[in-house]
Amino acid sequence: MRSIIFAGLCILLVVFSLPGCTSPEEQYVENGDYYLEQEEWTLAISEYEKALAINPEIDLTSNLSTAYINRASEYTGNSQWEQAIEDIQKAKEINCDVELPSELAGAYLGAAEALIDIESWDKAKEYYSIALEIDPDSFIAINNTGYILIHQGFYDRAIPYLDKLLELDSTYKNAYINKCEALINLNDLDSTMINAEKLIELYPDSKEGYYYRGYVNWLRDNFEAIIPDMDVVIAMDPLDATAFNMRGAAYSWFSEWKKAKEDYDIAIMLDPSFRLALLNRAMVYANTRQCDLAIEDANKVIDLMPGVMDEYSVEAKNIITYCIHK
Repeated sequence: MRSIIFAGLCILLVVFSLPGCTSPEEQYVENGDYYLEQEEWTLAISEYEKALAINPEIDLTSNLSTAYINRASEYTGNSQWEQAIEDIQKAKEINCDVELPSELAGAYLGAAEALIDIESWDKAKEYYSIALEIDPDSFIAINNTGYILIHQGFYDRAIPYLDKLLELDSTYKNAYINKCEALINLNDLDSTMINAEKLIELYPDSKEGYYYRGYVNWLRDNFEAIIPDMDVVIAMDPLDATAFNMRGAAYSWFSEWKKAKEDYDIAIMLDPSFRLALLNRAMVYANTRQCDLAIEDANKVIDLMPGVMDEYSVEAKNIITYCIHK
């Protein structure tokens, strides 16, 4: 009897040692492979992770990172940005050399856009930087990075992004506008003028190019050239207070006080809190010996920002002092 039992145990041992019998971790791997083929990414990830929990030495680098990347793509398509980013990071942890498809840049673009809405500029820049690692020609990432850098005052750092945009689309209006803004703040007037002229050439019915050309001429003391450009802007937009103020300032330079005052009057009517226009009109009144009116406008400049001693307030006080001692 004992020999029969012993023989039976031997048979069982032989059966369990046959090649067809799989270990639990191998079964999980097979399950994961099946779900990967069926594009059931979450189930595939779950099975692979169960296998690794039993035997961390199993090489699942390729399959597991593929499952995470594909699930990240699904999350991206469903605008689930943070979940997608989490899966991308996990895929890169598993396989640092993994190739990320360009559509995954969309996860970082979407998350960065939400960050811009709450003015979290540095984190948005970080996400755009990662998006550009995935897709170096991402138009949105390049454009928005340039915009953020300009917003933060990093004008020199913004220029390469704007140049890249114009390489991708030589007619992109916002790139020219932002480049003019950056260049004029860098005091590169020649380059600003070139880009302003290009804006006017490409978009003659848009006022931005005329504005920047006007600013350059202002900084170059070429006041006569400002007037026709502001004429164009005002014809396009009769409610543009800034254009009236700029044209009025050009008239003031030539001591055309009546024309200057008329433009300042319109600018102030359009925007009663326009401190620069009020200050400019106060100067007209002071130069035409209407000191009571000059003091009235100068006080408005100060009262609009009480307690603030900026350049407008300082100049307003100077006008008041001049008129009192006149």
